[in-house]
Amino acid sequence: MSNISYEEVIGCLENLRSDVSFEDNRDSLDIAIKEVGKCIYKKPINNGNWSAKTCPTCGASLSEHIGDGYYIDSVCLDSCPECRQLLDWD
Repeated sequence: MSNISYEEVIGCLENLRSDVSFEDNRDSLDIAIKEVGKCIYKKPINNGNWSAKTCPTCGASLSEHIGDGYYIDSVCLDSCPECRQLLDWD
């Protein structure tokens, strides 16, 4: 296996997509680009103390409401439970 980055893979898939003539093949490449993009760590979206942090890809809640208006972050999550986006909590 080579040491190609996920960003480079996405670039190659995007170049390949521009050369593909069939819509079904372009749709398949769009799915592949989207899924490879989930392998790149992204920071959760911070919506403030009074709101849950959300996934930057699908918008799913990543925090647990503790009943007093505040949320606890699920920093133990390596990825979004909805879309599998890798999460960077640092």
